[in-house]
Amino acid sequence: MLKSNYLRHVRYESYTKLKAHLVKYVSDYNEQIPHSFLNGRTPEEAYYNMPNEYDSDLFISQANKSIRERISSFKKN
Repeated sequence: MLKSNYLRHVRYESYTKLKAHLVKYVSDYNEQIPHSFLNGRTPEEAYYNMPNEYDSDLFISQANKSIRERISSFKKN
């Protein structure tokens, strides 16, 4: 997922920038991006057994928003 959904959209010029991209992606993946296999929760929410308020439309909207924001922020760097 990291490669197909994220790294192919950004360019990195050094190991330091690649590392920054990876740290940001892992953070987003665990804390912000809802996952369908977790019924719309993030891994962090599932780990801490937070309540599930799954809404498929909201899930799609939040996932797309997170992807756009991540790509946009790293294109600026």
